[in-house]
Amino acid sequence: MLDLIVKIKTSLKLIEQEKGNFKIKCLVAKDLSNLQWDLVLSADWFDSDIFKRLDYLSEKILSDFDIDCMMQFSGIVTYESHISNPLIKLLEAIQNNQKRGKYDDLGQGYVIVQPHHQAAQWIIPLNEPDALPIPQNNAASYNLERNH
Repeated sequence: MLDLIVKIKTSLKLIEQEKGNFKIKCLVAKDLSNLQWDLVLSADWFDSDIFKRLDYLSEKILSDFDIDCMMQFSGIVTYESHISNPLIKLLEAIQNNQKRGKYDDLGQGYVIVQPHHQAAQWIIPLNEPDALPIPQNNAASYNLERNH
C-alpha cells in the first residue's frame, strides 16, 4: 500500500510542478470487500476535453506502476474545479482537516479516514499537512502536545 501511495504522490508532485496545484487529490476506496483505490483529482488547469485530461494523467501517474500497484488501483476520477457534489465536499473537508494536522499518521506516512459515506468507505488524503512549529526549548514536547 505504501508503495502505491509513494508512487502516486511522487507523480502528483511532478504534475503540480508542470501544471499547477490540484484542488483535490485523494485515494478513495468505495467497497471494502474488494479493496481497490480510485485516485480522485480536481484542478483549475484541467483540460475541458476529458479524454485529453485522462490521457495526460494516466501517462504521468501509471507509467511507474508495477503489478502490485496495478492490483490495488482501480482508476483515475477527475472533476473540473467548478464541480461541487457531496463527494467533493467530503474530500475537501478531509483535506482541510489533514492540512491542519487533525489526523495522526501513526508513523505510516499516510492516514486512512473512514467517513461512513456510501461513495467513500476509506479515504487517503494525499495533500501534505501544514508544518507545525517545533518548540525550541524542548522538541520532545512537540509530539505530546500534537497528540492531545
